[in-house]
Amino acid sequence: LKIINSISADIDKDTLSALEQSPLVKKIELDNIARILLDESVPQIKATDIWAYVTTQGTALTGEGIRIAIIDTGVDYAHQDLGGCTQEQFLTKQCSKVIDGYDFVNDDNDPMDDHGHGTHVAATAAGKGFLSGVAPDADIVAYKVCSSLGCPFSAIISALDYASDPNHDGNSADHVDVASMSLGGPGDPDDSMSLAVDSASAVGVAVTVA
Repeated sequence: LKIINSISADIDKDTLSALEQSPLVKKIELDNIARILLDESVPQIKATDIWAYVTTQGTALTGEGIRIAIIDTGVDYAHQDLGGCTQEQFLTKQCSKVIDGYDFVNDDNDPMDDHGHGTHVAATAAGKGFLSGVAPDADIVAYKVCSSLGCPFSAIISALDYASDPNHDGNSADHVDVASMSLGGPGDPDDSMSLAVDSASAVGVAVTVA
């Protein structure tokens, strides 16, 4: 492996012991396994410690009352860790976790995830079930802006506009609390995307960008 001047190999214990004694070997590390689960990552960022903290109002900091907009590939609101809603329940706003959203790809009110990335992000942020996300009692607003061809900046900017004023009445008092954009692409501080992020931040949306 040229990137770090190394090799990887399957060897037995005797060979490992011999290599440890060799002056030609600088360092040996076991081949660890990376995981994509929340059971260790959430405690590692001390989220569980924050859950135990109680404010002066007697409220635990688990995300209760917070709305997080997931600007992504949509969200699978039927997933059990994200409320387990039917399409009818979602469209009639009867879901307990994914409470609202919009599909800017197909221009309709059903932001169902047909990829998986947005659902992963939503569960990391606020999943609650077999495993809990960082803010398990927060609500999710799903904005689908990505198709198999990518995520048009115009769709992302539209989602930021919705996040800043969900009922579109010109008053941003009902803005979501957080907008998550686990997306990447070209840009600069003065382009339309950056200006949209600045505008959303100015009305009180905490925008997080990959």
